[in-house]
Amino acid sequence: MSYASDLTDTQWALLEPVFNVPTKRGPKHAPDLRRVVDGMLYISHTGCQWRFLPESFGPWTRVWSQFAAGRATAPGHGP
Repeated sequence: MSYASDLTDTQWALLEPVFNVPTKRGPKHAPDLRRVVDGMLYISHTGCQWRFLPESFGPWTRVWSQFAAGRATAPGHGP
C-alpha cells in the first residue's frame, strides 16, 4: 500500500546516499530503510501516534527506534 507521504523514486534516489553513509561498523540500516523513512514521513504528515502506524511500514517500534537514533545524532539534540 502506498500513501501520499511516501517518497517518490526520485526523492529516494537523492536521499538514500545520505542515509547509507558508510561507518566503521558497516551498514547502519536494514534493507527496508525506505519503508522506515516513509513511516516517519507518514507520522509527520498525519500526526498519528506511533502505535497506530499502519503495519505496511513494519513494526512501529522499528520506525520509532530509527527516528530516535537519528534525532539523538542530529546537531543540537545529543548529550
